[in-house]
This record gives sequence, structure tokens and C-alpha cells, in this order.
Amino acid sequence: MIAGTIGRRYAKALLDIARDEKKIEEILSELEAFGTAFRGEHELHILMSDPAFDVEERKKTLKPLAKALNLSPTLLNFLCLLIDRDRMDQFEDILHSYREQGDQALGRVRVQVTVPEAFAETSEKKLKKILEKITGKQVILEAQTDPSILGGMVIKIQDQMFDGSVKSSLRRMKQKMMQVPIQ
Repeated sequence: MIAGTIGRRYAKALLDIARDEKKIEEILSELEAFGTAFRGEHELHILMSDPAFDVEERKKTLKPLAKALNLSPTLLNFLCLLIDRDRMDQFEDILHSYREQGDQALGRVRVQVTVPEAFAETSEKKLKKILEKITGKQVILEAQTDPSILGGMVIKIQDQMFDGSVKSSLRRMKQKMMQVPIQ
């Protein structure tokens, strides 16, 4: 089975439980908090992912961490299931898939916007409003800066990319100029 498929299946199962409990957003927050700890501590990542370590030892390590992160019993049980089934190595795929499926269930979309310098708050609000009108969904704007694009912006909505950067415009202009025969 492909790694992404496994992640989607586990994410869907967790989402179904979260939907029944009306805690889609809370479970996502908890997953992200655990993900930060999981990625941030190399030893923890190895302990949780490596089947060479005993399942009970891994669960024993997970419980105080879950308490420190204030994880719900639902998420703790889910993480224990991943340990039991030796699927902790799929955690990032599960998190990514849960985020996508959760956003879809809540009628929202994440939009990555790259600009050369930080947005003014009013500009960010205007862009968000425009994107919500276009997508018909609540937009979660994830802005990042990249001075190399020179000006304009690059917008990524799910699998679609809209590149309105000055850097790309200059590159396209150069390509067109290279195609013009010299006389």
C-alpha cells in the first residue's frame, strides 16, 4: 500500500471520530502540537517510529508527553493505535491528510501566498476576502516572504499555482525574446 494511502485512511478514521465528537478543530490542534514535538525531538521520533523498541515502552513514553501536551483521550488512543500497528512512521502523512480532510469538512481552504516582503494587515485582509469570494470557502492564509520574487505574489490554492511574481514575468519575457529571430 502506498504511504499516502495509509495516511489518508488513518486520517479519515480519526476525522470520523472527531466529527462524531464535534472536535475536528481540537483534534487538528492536538495533532499539530504532537507533530511539533515529534519532529523537534530526534530521540522521540526514533523511539516512537522504530519497531526495535517494545510497543509497551513506546506507549509508556507517550503517556507523559500526551499529558504535557494536554492531548485528549481520543488522540492518545489514536497514537497508541499507531504504535500498536507500527504506523508512527506515517505520522506526517496522517497529519497532512487530516488537515486537508478536516479543512474540507469545515468548508475552508488553505492558501499559501508568497510575497517579497511582509503584508500590511489591511492588504492581507483584502486578499483573504478576495480569495474567499473566488473559492467560495473560508480561507486560511499562510503568508511567507521571499525577496527573490522581486514583486507581485505567488498564490497556491490546493494543487493550483498562480504565479504573478515579477521574477516569473521577467523569465517569461526573456523566453519570448529568445524565440524572436535576430535579423
